[in-house]
Amino acid sequence: MASDSERSTVTRLPIMPLTLLLSSLVLLTLGVGPYISEAASARLRAGDTNDIGSYFAITAEDGALSTPELIVKYGYPVESHEATGADGYIVSLTRIPPRHQRHRKPLLLVHGLLASSADYLIIGPNNSLAYLLADRDYDVWLADMRGNRYSRRHTRLDSASPEYWDFTWHEMGYYDLPAVIDYILRLTGAPQLDYIGHSQGTTVFFVMASSRPQYNEKIGHIYALSPAVCLKRVRSPLIRWMLQNMNAIRDLFLALGIREFLPHVDKQYDLTRALCPMSDPNNLCVQVVSMTVGPNPKMIDMTAMQVLVGHDPAGASIKQLFHFAQLQRSGQFRQYDYGRRNNTQRYSHWNAPAYNLSAVTAPVTIFYAKNDWLIDPRDVVKFSKLLPVKPTMHLVEDENFNHLDFTMAKNARAMVYERILSDLEKREVNSPFGQGALHKGAFILVLCAMTLPLVLAGSRGATTFGNYETVFAIDEEDGTLETHEVITADGYLLTLTRIPSNHTKIDHTLPLLLVHGLFASSADFLIIGPNNSLAYLLSDQGHDVWLVDLRGNRYSRRHTTLAPESREYWDFSWHEMGYYDLPATIDHILSVTGAGRLHYIGYSQGTTVFFALASSRPEYNDKIARMYALSPAVYVQHVRSPIFRWLADNSPAVKCFLDAMGLWQVLPHNKAQYALQRTLCPARVARTICVRLIEQLVGPNPNGTDRLAQHVIAGHNPSGASSKQLLHFAQLNRCGRFQQFDYERRVENLAHYGQEQPPAYNLSAVTAPVAIFYALNDWMIDPANVLRLAGELPNVVSLTEVQDRHFNHLDFVAAKRIELITKYGYLGETYTVTTADGYKLGVHRMRRKEGSDPNLLPVLLVHGLLGSSADWLLIGPGDALGYQLAKLGYDVWLANTRGNRYSRQHLRLSPNDAAFWNFTWHEKGIYDLPAMIDFILDNTRPAAGQIYYIGHSEGTTDYFVMTSSLAEYKRKIRLAHALAPAVLLNSVRSPLLMSLTDNAQFLIPFAKTTNVVEFMKWSEQQSGMLQTMCPPESKRNPCVVVLENLFGPNPDALDTNAVQALVGHCPSGAALKEIQHYYQIIQSGVFRPYQENSVDRIVVPYNLSASDVPVHIYYGMNDWIIHPKNVRKFTSALPNIRELRPIGGKKFTHGDFIIAKRIRTLLYTKIIANLKNDTMEQLRIMEKS
Repeated sequence: MASDSERSTVTRLPIMPLTLLLSSLVLLTLGVGPYISEAASARLRAGDTNDIGSYFAITAEDGALSTPELIVKYGYPVESHEATGADGYIVSLTRIPPRHQRHRKPLLLVHGLLASSADYLIIGPNNSLAYLLADRDYDVWLADMRGNRYSRRHTRLDSASPEYWDFTWHEMGYYDLPAVIDYILRLTGAPQLDYIGHSQGTTVFFVMASSRPQYNEKIGHIYALSPAVCLKRVRSPLIRWMLQNMNAIRDLFLALGIREFLPHVDKQYDLTRALCPMSDPNNLCVQVVSMTVGPNPKMIDMTAMQVLVGHDPAGASIKQLFHFAQLQRSGQFRQYDYGRRNNTQRYSHWNAPAYNLSAVTAPVTIFYAKNDWLIDPRDVVKFSKLLPVKPTMHLVEDENFNHLDFTMAKNARAMVYERILSDLEKREVNSPFGQGALHKGAFILVLCAMTLPLVLAGSRGATTFGNYETVFAIDEEDGTLETHEVITADGYLLTLTRIPSNHTKIDHTLPLLLVHGLFASSADFLIIGPNNSLAYLLSDQGHDVWLVDLRGNRYSRRHTTLAPESREYWDFSWHEMGYYDLPATIDHILSVTGAGRLHYIGYSQGTTVFFALASSRPEYNDKIARMYALSPAVYVQHVRSPIFRWLADNSPAVKCFLDAMGLWQVLPHNKAQYALQRTLCPARVARTICVRLIEQLVGPNPNGTDRLAQHVIAGHNPSGASSKQLLHFAQLNRCGRFQQFDYERRVENLAHYGQEQPPAYNLSAVTAPVAIFYALNDWMIDPANVLRLAGELPNVVSLTEVQDRHFNHLDFVAAKRIELITKYGYLGETYTVTTADGYKLGVHRMRRKEGSDPNLLPVLLVHGLLGSSADWLLIGPGDALGYQLAKLGYDVWLANTRGNRYSRQHLRLSPNDAAFWNFTWHEKGIYDLPAMIDFILDNTRPAAGQIYYIGHSEGTTDYFVMTSSLAEYKRKIRLAHALAPAVLLNSVRSPLLMSLTDNAQFLIPFAKTTNVVEFMKWSEQQSGMLQTMCPPESKRNPCVVVLENLFGPNPDALDTNAVQALVGHCPSGAALKEIQHYYQIIQSGVFRPYQENSVDRIVVPYNLSASDVPVHIYYGMNDWIIHPKNVRKFTSALPNIRELRPIGGKKFTHGDFIIAKRIRTLLYTKIIANLKNDTMEQLRIMEKS
C-alpha cells in the first residue's frame, strides 16, 4: 500500500449512458455496443464483427421514431403544441415539461438548416442537450421551423403548392419565432425565456432581434452555437462548389419546378441504413457529412450517425439555401436579394437592406469551433464585433470540433453543454432580485418566512394541532410529561421537556436527549404524531426522553438580566448553544436521572451544536454514550438549495440590511403565522406555494409530502433564531471550514480569539461514538459534506445512507416513511468494520422485529463485482434472500466490500488517492472477509463460534481466496453456499466481456498511463438516469439489453421491475485492478493471486484443496460469465462439496441468481432447507455431547 507521501490523484473512468457493470469500459474505449441480440452474439463468436455499438445510450432504431416518440421512449413527459405565425404558417412545438417547477424561465431550442427538433435528442439521455436540461427540471421547448417534416401546415396554403415554399429564413425570424415566443410566455406565465440556437437556429434569432427589437426584452439570454450570420470563409468543398454554381442550380430547380429541398421521406431511414452500414466507419454518409461540416472521426458515433440520417434531412425551401449563398457572396447579413428591380418594389431600395444588428440588446453567449468548415472562427469573431453589447465568447477546446459536433459529438456535453448548464445555473443564482443591501435583505427574509417552517404533520387533527405547544401536544396524546428549566453559564434560561417512560418493565438506564434544527423547536420530534414521531417511538420503547429548546426559540426567550427585545440578548450564534446551552442541559439531565451518560440525537443544527461542544469542551465526550447525527450540518459546501446559495453569496448584503434595520432576531414565532399559512396553502391544493418553496430549500420529495401537514407548519415553525446563527452557516458555506464566527474585521477577531482568523473546531477531539445518517436528495447537506465529516471524526461507529433516493433534509423529521428495511417489519442496523489494512467497511444487519432465533447461526451474505448489500434485498420482502432468512429468525449480515458505495473510507487514505484503489479481490478475501466474520462473531457470540456464508459471483471469489489461504477462518464457517462461483473464467461467452478481453492489451496500458484506478463509482445522477431510461413497462429497455449481453438472455425469467431496482443500486463501484485480476485469470486459466508484472516469477496458485469447508455450489447453464465447464473443472479440486447442481434449466443466467422471477422457488428454498438441515444436525450433536 502506498504511503501518504506517495499518494497520487485519482482519475475516475467516466460513466457513460448505458453503463452497467463491465460494459462501461467497453463502451467508453472501444465503441462495442450494448444492443447485441443472441443471434448477433453468435455471429460475433463466429468472427462476424459487423454489429457496432454506440457510445451513447441509444439504438439505431431511434432513427425511425418521431421527436415525441423519442422523448417518450426514454421516459420523459411530452406535450405537443402549435403556434401560428402572422402569415399563416403553423409551427409545431414539442415540450418536455418539468417534473418540478424550479426555474423561472422556459428554454426554447431551435434547430439548424435541413434539421428538426430531433437534433437536440439524437444522442440520447445524459448527452443530448434537451434531456440534460429536462433532467435539471428546466421547462424545455423544441421548435420545428416552417417547412420541415413536422411543420408543413398553413391556415390557407397546401404544402404541395409553390406559394407555400416562397419563404426563406427571414420569415422564420420575422413571423415564426415571435409567434412561438409569445405562445410559450403566454402558456407558462413567464416574462422571459432563454434561447438556444444552432446554425440557422441562430440566424433566425438575429433576424428577429434586429427586425423586431421589442422581442429582445422577452429573451433572458441567447446561446448561439456556431452562429450562421457571417459566412464569407466557408471551407467545405461541397458547399463551396454549390456556392460557385448557385445560379445554375437555381435555374435548374426553377425549371424543374422544385421548391422544396431534401424533404424527409418515410423510406429515408431504410435507404440510408442500406447505403451507410454502421459497420463501415467510412461509409457514404460519414464521407458526405465530413466533407460538409469538417472531419472529426474520433468523435463520430456510428449509431448516432445512423439515427441522424433517419431524421435529417428534414426538408427546407430552396430559397433558404439561396439566401445563405447570398450572405456568402456579399459578406453581409442582409435580407433576401430579389434583384434590383424586385428589391426596389419590396424594399424601396435597389439593394436588399442589411439587418440592424445594433438593435440586438439581448445578452449573447457564442460557442464556435476551429474545425467548423461552414462557420469559420474568423467570421464568428467578425460577427461578434457587430453586436452592441460584447458577447461572451467560447472557442471549443477540441481543435477537431466541427459544425455538426455541436449536436452530435461524443464530447458535445463536455465541450459545450456543461458550460451552458453551468451558466444557466449561475445566472439564476445571481439574477437581480433587486439592487442594494436593503432589497436583498428584504428578499431573503420574505423567502425565509415562507420556506423555513421545518416540520410536517401526520394526518391527524391538522386543523387544531398546529396551535398546540410542545407540552400540550404531548398531553393531547395521553402522554405524561415534565417541564424543566436550565440556566446556562452566560445567563440564558432554556426550557426542557421530559417524557418519562411508563414502561417499568423495560430498563433503559440511559436518558435520551433530542436537539432540534435551525428556526425549529422541540416540536420537531413530536408533530407527526404517535407511531411516527421519534420522541413518541422512543418513549413507547421505554426510553427516558428529553427535548431541549435552545436559546432564542419560542420556548427559550428568557435571560437572568437581558430582555429579549435588546440587541445584547441576540448577540449569539450556534457556537454559544454548543458551548453553554448543551453543557447546562446535559449536566441537568444527568443530575436529575442519576445517570453517568446519555444518548444524544441531533438533527441539522442540533448536530452542529454538538460538534461545537465536543470539540471545544472535550470533557463532555465522556458523558455521551452515543451520538446519532441526522443530516449533520458541519460542512455546508455543495449546497443545492438555490435559496441557501443565494443567502451565502449575498450574506454581506444581508448582514448590512439586518444591522441597518435593527433585526437581530430573524423569523420569531407568532400566533398569526398559523392562520396566514392555512390561508395561503390550503390542504386541498396539491402544489401550494409553501410546498414549492420548501422543496427549493430542502429538496423535492413529492411522495413524502402530506398536504394536511401544511396546516401544522405555521403553528410551530419558524420558531425564531438570531441573525448571527444564519450568518454563521453562510460563513461555513463560503469558507469551507468548520470554524467559529468570523467577525470579518481583523481587529474584532483579534479581540475575540487573539488571532486574525476565527479558529477551526478541532474535530479530532470528538471521541464520543457517532452514528451518522444522511440522504442523497438533501439539498442543504450534500452527501460529499457528510463523507468529509465522517473521514475527520475519530470514532464513527456507523455511516448510513437513507436508501430512498428522494429523501430530503426535512424528511428526517417529517417524511411519511423514514425506514427502509424496517418498513417491511425488520430491524435494520448499520456498522462500520475496520480491516487490518485500514479500510472501513459498511456492514448492514437485519433481523425480524422479535429478534433472531438464538439457536440459529448468523448468516453473512456477500455480493458480486460492482454490487452491494442491496443485491440481497432488491426483489422485495416476498422473495429476496435477505428478507427470507431474517423472517425465519436468522441474524442476517449484508457485506459491502472495499470500494463500493458503502465502503469508501480508510483510516489514512481518501478515495481521491490512487493508493486507496491499490487492491484486488485478493485483499477482500485476505482482509475484508476476516474482519467482518470476526466482527459478527464478537457481536453475536453463537455457541458454535461459527457463521453461515453465502456468496454470489465475486462474493465466492473472495470466499475461496480466504478459505484456501487462511486456515484459521475455515473453522469459523460452518457451511457455505457459492452461487455462480467466479473462480475460473477462461470460457466467457458474454460478447461485452469477450471484446474487453480481446482488447485488454490496449486498455490496461491506457488505464495505467491515465492513472485510472476507480471503476464505475455509484452516483445518484447515474442511478436516476438509468432508472429513467429503463422503465419497467418497456420489456426491451436499454438496461435489459445490456444485462442480456453481459449475463446471458433468459426472457422467461425477466422481471423488468427488478431490473429497474437493480440499476438503482448497481454499479456500486470497484477498483479497476479487480477487473485486471479477473483478466489475468481468463488469460491464464489458473486461479492465483494478482501478478504485478509479467516478467516477474509466476505467482503460486491458490490451494483450493485447502478449502475444506462444506459447500453447496449452484451454477447456471446459460451463464455467459461463469461457464458450467469451468465450474466443474475447479470443483474437482475441492475436498468437501455437499452439492454441485445447475439451477433453473438451460436458460438460467448469471444475473438470475439475484433478480429472476422464480428465484425463491428455484434456489432460495433449497438454501434455506440446507441451513435448516445443518441446524438440526448441529442441535443433535450438541444434545449428544
